[in-house]
Amino acid sequence: MGIHKRKDTGKYEVRIRLKDGTSYSKSFTKKGLAEQDERRVLNAIEEGTFRKQDKNMTFQKASELYLANEVQGNCKESTINGYYGYLNNHILPYFGNKLLYNIDKLDVDAFKTYLLTKNCKHIIKTKNGLQEKTTTRKLSNQTINHILILLHAIFEYMVDSDVIAKNPAKKVKKMSNDTQEAGFLTTEESNILLETAKTYFSNYYAILATAIITGIRQGELLALTWDDIDFENSVMSINKTYSKGKVTSPKTKTSIRNIKIPNTLIKILKEHKLANKNNSLNLVFPNSSGNYIDCRNLVNRFFKPCLKKAGIKEITWHQLRHSCVTTLAENGVNIKCIQKQAGHSSETTTLKVYTHVTEDMENQACNVLDKAFAV
Repeated sequence: MGIHKRKDTGKYEVRIRLKDGTSYSKSFTKKGLAEQDERRVLNAIEEGTFRKQDKNMTFQKASELYLANEVQGNCKESTINGYYGYLNNHILPYFGNKLLYNIDKLDVDAFKTYLLTKNCKHIIKTKNGLQEKTTTRKLSNQTINHILILLHAIFEYMVDSDVIAKNPAKKVKKMSNDTQEAGFLTTEESNILLETAKTYFSNYYAILATAIITGIRQGELLALTWDDIDFENSVMSINKTYSKGKVTSPKTKTSIRNIKIPNTLIKILKEHKLANKNNSLNLVFPNSSGNYIDCRNLVNRFFKPCLKKAGIKEITWHQLRHSCVTTLAENGVNIKCIQKQAGHSSETTTLKVYTHVTEDMENQACNVLDKAFAV
């Protein structure tokens, strides 16, 4: 009984033996947190309230409590919306009405198997309005892991609240990482696409050029205002994003950044500004009404037709971002500079997802080795 520092992890573990023969243990990164938890548990034991489990609480009620007390006010709206999506689409249809007390590890394992066989759904626009359509595509391992992490967090909150004795999702194994190299356009393909846009979709040429040349996120692009562009110093300030009808702060703290923009883009943006009248929101890329562009319209009315017209494989708009980062990597730009340009929180993200080993990069590596070890 007491607090012990584990040699293998360096964490402080609270261990308390209970009168019924069971035990309580929980690990913390800081000793002060462990001491605080130990006092909480000992006080609850003395008062007779520890692990007085609520056998009538459903999982749905537990998820509502978790969202209200742990998530609301602590997370960005986009994160909260993501949690609601995982709950409403996947977790609650399976666990919603089940009593929290009766859910065990076997149930969570069965849920993971269910997720592996489940088909994805998406919303399509029809003459009768929005309709849900099932596809043949399965959930990715990454999505399944995100769902399991949320499930674990809800159970853990209930353990901390002394509603249940243990977390049934604690020892459920996560899926293996199925992250694949993201699709991208070569520099040649990017230039072909830009020429096609300039010739056949001139109204969208400037926004496409900005996406390809800067690699900023779609929401950051749609929220861009003219006061974010310093033409004199060739700097673009990324400080907001537009998504689902709202302007919010960017994805992370490192997403707020100033990036240098090349003379090519400066020229394109100046011409774009002269060719378009001012709008009340001061947007660089407004729609025909002077309001924010709808991302679905941008993709369906311009991007997909432009790719088809150019004879280029279909990619997502987000993969224009990958294309920019790959171009920088191919030409030997320092990884820290690429990280700042993309607004990533760590080099790991940049290396893991966006830097592609293309044929040009492999040839460049071979040339370096040839020169270093010439015989």
